[in-house]
Amino acid sequence: MVNILKRKMGFEYTPQQEGEFIKGKTCIGVFIMPGQQVEGTMIEDLCLKTVEKHPAMQCVNAFAECVSNLDNRPRNISKAKVQAYLAAQAEVAETIGRGAQKGYWDFDSPYLDELKSFLKNLYH
Repeated sequence: MVNILKRKMGFEYTPQQEGEFIKGKTCIGVFIMPGQQVEGTMIEDLCLKTVEKHPAMQCVNAFAECVSNLDNRPRNISKAKVQAYLAAQAEVAETIGRGAQKGYWDFDSPYLDELKSFLKNLYH
């Protein structure tokens, strides 16, 4: 990530580790999703953690288990679970962002605390 910021973006000084900030004309910080308290590798994993106790997740998990047994199963089960969760809502949302706009993710979840803290530190 640091090399991308330097080579592609032209930033001379960049954070050397996650959670560190470099302040100057532009404030730069690095946060690697989904954060340290959530197992997985993507924003989908973080979003799913925020709704793990939602009643629809019982259906989503059953769906994920079922499709995992298919010969031509989804390559990314986290993305498949997000789509199943969004499809299980009263008004379908096609993307994580649309789901956020519709209030389908729990923004008060403690799983988002690390990300919220990071974002707050960007502005201090």
